[in-house]
Amino acid sequence: MTAVPKDTTWLVFNEVTEISTSGGGMFYMLRHRPYIPVCRLDQRFAPLIKDELERLREGEDVDMACIPDPGRKDDWRISLKYYEARYAEDRAEDTALFQLPTSKTVEQQQPEPVEQRTTKRLSTDIPLEYAELLKHMWGKYKLLHDDCRTQNDFQAKWIIHQLEPFRWNEDMPF
Repeated sequence: MTAVPKDTTWLVFNEVTEISTSGGGMFYMLRHRPYIPVCRLDQRFAPLIKDELERLREGEDVDMACIPDPGRKDDWRISLKYYEARYAEDRAEDTALFQLPTSKTVEQQQPEPVEQRTTKRLSTDIPLEYAELLKHMWGKYKLLHDDCRTQNDFQAKWIIHQLEPFRWNEDMPF
């Protein structure tokens, strides 16, 4: 049995959503409905938890070893150390049973190339009442949609939506 690393917490999930990234990749958002999204997993680590992902797709509850996400308050990440160790144990058992050579593990695979940035961060001051309105709109939006995990994501989506009619049209409203 695989040893559980320090600071690992077992959480129950009952839903998985695949979300496309701007760079053409994908990540998985694991949830325990009816709560807000709680765990994110990059697609390159999906082979480590393929059995769990299949069970989630079938609608089953799944216990997963997680660690706190250092970049996002109150969110979680899969405990890669636990699943990498478990994967290595599973591969060792397969090799012993069938005497096949082992394949590359996740650590040995080449990382995906990083694409050039295609976005620009905006920073501006707006009146407080509009800031509160945007925060309120984001709160309602995230209850129904998975694509805006942060208020900044929502604001970017909203601005893009508002600017899209002017993208190919030279006629400005002013």
